[in-house]
Amino acid sequence: MKRTTCHDLAELRSAYVDGALQRADEDRVVKHLARCPGCRDEIEELFRLRQLLTQRVPAGPAAPGTLSDRLVSIAGPRAGRPLDSRPFERREWADLPRERHAALRRTAAVLVIVAVLTATVSGIGYASAPTHQPPLVADPAPGARTEFGSTLAQLPLASSLVSAAALVDQTALSAPDAELDAPAPGTGPELSLIAASNWLRRAIDASTTVGYSGYQRMVSGAGADRTAGSMAIAYEPGRGGHVKVRGPNGRQLTEGFLTAPARTPIGDSDLFRLLASGYRLTGAGQAKVVGRSAVMVDAISYATGRLAARWWIDEHTGLVLWQQRFADDGSARLSAGFTQVDVSNALAPDDSAPPLTGPDDATALTLSSAPMMSDRGWSCHDQLAGLSLVRLRSDAVEQPESLHMTYSDGLTTVAVFETRGRLAGAPSGATWDEEARAYLRAGSAMVATWQSGDKVFTVITDGDRDALTEVVGQLPHETTPEPTTMGRVQAGLTRIIHDLVG
Repeated sequence: MKRTTCHDLAELRSAYVDGALQRADEDRVVKHLARCPGCRDEIEELFRLRQLLTQRVPAGPAAPGTLSDRLVSIAGPRAGRPLDSRPFERREWADLPRERHAALRRTAAVLVIVAVLTATVSGIGYASAPTHQPPLVADPAPGARTEFGSTLAQLPLASSLVSAAALVDQTALSAPDAELDAPAPGTGPELSLIAASNWLRRAIDASTTVGYSGYQRMVSGAGADRTAGSMAIAYEPGRGGHVKVRGPNGRQLTEGFLTAPARTPIGDSDLFRLLASGYRLTGAGQAKVVGRSAVMVDAISYATGRLAARWWIDEHTGLVLWQQRFADDGSARLSAGFTQVDVSNALAPDDSAPPLTGPDDATALTLSSAPMMSDRGWSCHDQLAGLSLVRLRSDAVEQPESLHMTYSDGLTTVAVFETRGRLAGAPSGATWDEEARAYLRAGSAMVATWQSGDKVFTVITDGDRDALTEVVGQLPHETTPEPTTMGRVQAGLTRIIHDLVG
């Protein structure tokens, strides 16, 4: 049986309040009200409005005992006739004492004035209500992936292949059977904290100073969510790299120019500080990657005591040759690096290649702006699921319609996109996850999308599903109320008062 909606009952609410419905329609309304708080609120408003229009003047002092005798004498011979036998005889009104007649007329006039004023005010409020409807937001994931890929490209320890892979069709990267291979661990003596830190700082510096060309391979995720891809790249420091990304079957998915990381706090000192505060750095020497001598650096979580990440760093240049990320259960969730590399004769990137990311129109905000944006109703936090806010951007400074926040702990990166509007429908390729209360999509970077109040949230991360759902769980999931007639009237009156008061 088709379920009754608020729209179906729009014409029945007033009749229900007036008690003028047939039994079947009344049952429909009652059943709907039992499960719809919004309609119950509107019915209550209509009841109050009806009482205001039909209320009677409060009773005065008790009538004297001789009043009935006086009324009988005024009625004369017709006093014994029932009133319902003479509904159209209006002379009785004229026979009433002049004072009573005047009082009745005054009461009727007051009720008419109240009704007219109420209807007028309600009409003005309804007409003055804001007509602006929140814009429909189509699938936000493609735009979020583009910006996220651009953000990862600015992080020196992020894989350039992971950055580029976030920009392509994720279904083309699906590879459930791909193997998560990696170079052999280093066999030399264990690195001290200072030595491991120095090697990682050198790798951060090399991301902006070392040119190279070669081929990279990536496998990420687990089970049915596993993805794989490869990339040819020619990179020049200060400019960027010309890349060609291919899927697991070798088919080219995209070609273009990936901008080089900039020397900003997010790219060097702050990133290393976050990493060093959450992870103990150690490692070993005497490793080999694509025929080059390397040092292996490990990051072990202080919180869990487990290996979280591993980098193989070229001894000669400091370039990260390979890297792995691990889940809390110890399994690898990302393995990416060079299968062939040349740092002695790097090829200059092709300037004619189109950029993989479009022009950046967003306005960068200082991190100190976060409390102000939070006071304005945005879900902007300094910390989110153990990650620190490292980048804050919006489409405008004064009255933004969207806010973009990037969080990191030096390893995992999460981007939160908060946009005013209403989600147009279920995003393509996504499935609703009841536990997360969001639409989820797997890929080289996982995405969650949902509606909360008058905003659409999109979260994207290079971490695993647990990292994604933890962040999603700490963001708002408010219901979106349906607009009502009385709500529109109240909004209009509020707007009038605001304009008058200023």
